[in-house]
Amino acid sequence: MTATDSAAPEPTQDDEGWRGLAVEDEEADTVDRRTGLALQRRARALVAEVLRPHRAAVVLAFALLVAENAVMLAGPLLVATAIDTGVPAALAGQPAPLALAIGGYAACGLSGAGLRAAFLVLSGRIGQDVLLDLRRRVFAHGQRLSLDFHESYTSGRFISRLTSDIASLSDLIEKGMDRLLGALLSVVGITVLLFWLDPVLAVVVLAGLGPLLLLTRWFQRRSRAGYRRTRSTVARLIVHFVESMNGIRAVQAFRREPRNDQIMDGLSAAYRNANASAFLTVASYVAGVRLVGNTTLALVLLIGGLRVVDGALALGALTAFVLYLRRFYDPLDDLAQFFNSYQSAAAALEKIASVLDTPVGLPEPARPARLAQPVRGELDLDRVRFAYRRAPDRTILPELTLHVPAGQTVALVGATGAGKSTLAKLAARFHDPTAGAVRLDGVDLRDLSDATCGRRW
Repeated sequence: MTATDSAAPEPTQDDEGWRGLAVEDEEADTVDRRTGLALQRRARALVAEVLRPHRAAVVLAFALLVAENAVMLAGPLLVATAIDTGVPAALAGQPAPLALAIGGYAACGLSGAGLRAAFLVLSGRIGQDVLLDLRRRVFAHGQRLSLDFHESYTSGRFISRLTSDIASLSDLIEKGMDRLLGALLSVVGITVLLFWLDPVLAVVVLAGLGPLLLLTRWFQRRSRAGYRRTRSTVARLIVHFVESMNGIRAVQAFRREPRNDQIMDGLSAAYRNANASAFLTVASYVAGVRLVGNTTLALVLLIGGLRVVDGALALGALTAFVLYLRRFYDPLDDLAQFFNSYQSAAAALEKIASVLDTPVGLPEPARPARLAQPVRGELDLDRVRFAYRRAPDRTILPELTLHVPAGQTVALVGATGAGKSTLAKLAARFHDPTAGAVRLDGVDLRDLSDATCGRRW
């Protein structure tokens, strides 16, 4: 094979390689609605799949969370009982009701602490088991993916899937159930108790939910796009770091350090800006929730105080109402933190799921052929043409016919980019030819199963 048989060499990092990666990341930041929904469904399906073996533990953790919320919600009611019933009874010489209320409050605190500890231990174990499962799946699947995938995907991006993307799931998996389910249970339970204590003040509280729902919807949309951008930028940063360190000899030989520093500075700045934008979104949401909450609390104190003066509401009931109201908005902060973790983890899950959904290797034949035994080892390339799928317009092998008799050794000599290594990859069926056929003992390699090729080589 001579240099005249070759096409131009494959692109370098400074050419299509980096531009292709930038285009992909830009597309990841600006996916259309249909693609975004498909990515979200795929991520949710992956979460359901990895949680399925832990169903019993998840149910137990949920039961612990419900029990904890129940005992903690009983606290303000016991405070109201102590103020409205226990204190007057104690002044009348009957301390038992006050003692019972205080003892009940202490018991709720102790049992709540125990339930909380048990829940955290169990949810932490579930989270670590799920992360372990995901790491094993991604690594095992990556080893089975085709060489064409790894040559186009780059090792740095795959490392990003196993490191930063998996790490971003840790906070969500370990604390997501607590923040989401615990907040929802608290909000529902507190809403029921607020209406039971005083319907008038409860209506005032519900009036503030309209702005909160609009604010939450805005936060979901804004943070989803922001965290897709952070996952893309950190992947690009890791790619550049890994490629630079793996090619450190070439970097130093060609004095490329200043250019690599310039690229790293740009990628680091992009990652910083993406995170700053995400943090600004979270800060805006939390500030909005606090503003609505404090405004509602001020209205409740004003209207509730007037109702206590008029005798329409007991002081203990107003105290319990205010305590519940504080707990009503605290879970909304937890929801903000959950959405923050969820959007980051969802963006990571989309990328992990896309890797796991990549078909393994080259297609298996519907009816695998058999090699005659014993295998002679005769190799034929019949008018083989080849171009990489990532650059179909750049033909590496224009057309090659070659016969290698069994037992002979053939040396291929040619300039860089002439297609020598590509020919070896075709012979090992790391790739299939774009046109023509590669035959072993007269059998097309595409008609042989992976198991047959594995035993042969």
